[in-house]
Amino acid sequence: MSPRIFGIFLIISVLDQLYLVDGTNGMEESPSSDLNMESKCSAYYYLESTIKELKRKLDFYEHQLQIKDEHNKENVKQMETIYKLQSQLAINSKEKEMSATINDLKNRLVSAEQQLKFKDDLIKEKVKEIHDCDLIKTKDKQILELDEKVNFMTVTISNLRNQLTKSRDDVKVQIKDINDRTEEVKRRDDIIKLKEKEISDKSEQIKNMEGKISVKHNQLEILIAQILTKNNEIDRLNNQTKHDLEKITEMADKITVKDNQLENLSEKIKHDLETITEIPDELFMCRGVEDCPIGRPNGIYKINKPGIPIFEAPCNSTGWMTILRRQDESVDFNRNWANYTNGFGYLNREFFIGLEKLHQMTKDKPHELFIRLRFFNRGSAHAHYDYFQIGSEQTFYKLKSLGTFSGTARDSLRYHEGMKFSTFDSDNDNYIFNCAEKLRGAWWYDDCSDCCLTGSRREGHFHWNRIDCEFAEMLIKPRSV
Repeated sequence: MSPRIFGIFLIISVLDQLYLVDGTNGMEESPSSDLNMESKCSAYYYLESTIKELKRKLDFYEHQLQIKDEHNKENVKQMETIYKLQSQLAINSKEKEMSATINDLKNRLVSAEQQLKFKDDLIKEKVKEIHDCDLIKTKDKQILELDEKVNFMTVTISNLRNQLTKSRDDVKVQIKDINDRTEEVKRRDDIIKLKEKEISDKSEQIKNMEGKISVKHNQLEILIAQILTKNNEIDRLNNQTKHDLEKITEMADKITVKDNQLENLSEKIKHDLETITEIPDELFMCRGVEDCPIGRPNGIYKINKPGIPIFEAPCNSTGWMTILRRQDESVDFNRNWANYTNGFGYLNREFFIGLEKLHQMTKDKPHELFIRLRFFNRGSAHAHYDYFQIGSEQTFYKLKSLGTFSGTARDSLRYHEGMKFSTFDSDNDNYIFNCAEKLRGAWWYDDCSDCCLTGSRREGHFHWNRIDCEFAEMLIKPRSV
């Protein structure tokens, strides 16, 4: 009997929990309730677990009740057996005692059966109430609906926040745009005011100019009259000049005849001097002449320098060798690397001696460099450097040294000291483009040039100290000790 009673008390406690949860739900449904959703969900989860535990225990107690019913049936059988025994037994004393005992047992059995029936009915009602969990299911459904509403509200709030943030950004952009437009309007107002002032000033200037134009008009009429007078004078002088030109032409023809005679005499004298002073090439080679001879007449001499084939070069009587000459644009100096390595041009006009020859001549023996310059409408100048040296082809014929400067020109070649030689097909300068291609002439370019004696004269790239040159000549000789 005790397990069944314990089960009944357990059912009653669970029902109390149900009523407590149901009352809590009722409070939640009131408008003034502020319980959060998490607490409600926890209560329902607890209720669900309690119901499952209760069902398990009910199953257990139902099984116990079945066992009790079987015991009761056995007791009934025993009672029947007792009744049979009672009818058979005839012992007086024992019979009374057994009768009293049997009556007592019978009363107790009836009472227990009544209590058991009452408890069974109560359990069935409670089980029915437990199984009737539509209310719980309704609450679960409400919880799910509330969860969906909470999720929906969360998404809605997130969207509203994003829209609010975007709206704030849009407002900031619009405010900035308005400020920019305001500044633009102010700036344009200032420009309009400035233009109005300029217009006013120009109007005053126009008035002044109109007065000046009137004065100039009067002066122009006077000048026209003077020009007419001068034209008459010019016509008279033209007639006289025409007569004088006829006389001059006659004299010029006579002078031409004399010039031809003088030129023939000069050629004859030059030929005689060359014949008198000529030294056979074999003698120069035997003596090992490596530089221009001193004390000999100006002219073109053969130079025998170890390391390179014999070559010809213009020399003067003081031992200076001309290595570059620019004078009449008869030779194109916009040439490739091979031409500048070997040399090109005409020794009696425009030419360049060649980078390899310069390297071989200056690599072991210090040389001086002398540069003659003549500018358009600016006279002449010269530049002198006392230690001129050119590197090998492996160094791109680097301008290794210039030494000390002297002269009447500016020290413009100093800007190129230490630079490699560049041509249009070998770009070795420090500029983003090819300076040789840009200036149409090769040189020791850095970030292009402060001077360039090989650039195009027509395009203004033949210059020294960025002043256009009309003539340039570079000469070298061994340095005096």
